[in-house]
Amino acid sequence: HLEYFVGAWEVEVTFRLPDGTEGRGSATCEAQAILGGAFLQQDYESTFGGERLVIRQVLGYDDLRRSYVQFQLHEGGGVPTQTRRLEGGFGEDSAVLTLAGDAFDGFTGAPVGIRTVTRIVDHDHYVVDEWFRAAQGPEELVVVLHHTREARSPG
Repeated sequence: HLEYFVGAWEVEVTFRLPDGTEGRGSATCEAQAILGGAFLQQDYESTFGGERLVIRQVLGYDDLRRSYVQFQLHEGGGVPTQTRRLEGGFGEDSAVLTLAGDAFDGFTGAPVGIRTVTRIVDHDHYVVDEWFRAAQGPEELVVVLHHTREARSPG
């Protein structure tokens, strides 16, 4: 499952700010297999709020938990540093990975539930939807990341 994600990706980002306005941006993502291919490391870089934003994700299958686990480290972009831990799995068709966990909203500092849904579209495209749920509110789509595999030069 994880082999698909290895490579260089251009990412178009749509996001919703706390005041309800929508923003757009772009990022790069370099993904590589680590620890003998048991895990995937994804390094995202972009600019948010005029500042460099870096997100490192490590995703792998945890044999003891019998599920996929993802750790995220966020730094920059004008919001506090933060970590996230999500857990879940692929659907029966192996084209959708759903992960869920708890974290803090980088803008408000409030605790939120997070659910990410990664949909493999084809060999060169996948989409990640990131949903937040505040303690007493409905789940809301906050971030959408459209990934396009970078073309590789021949040879």
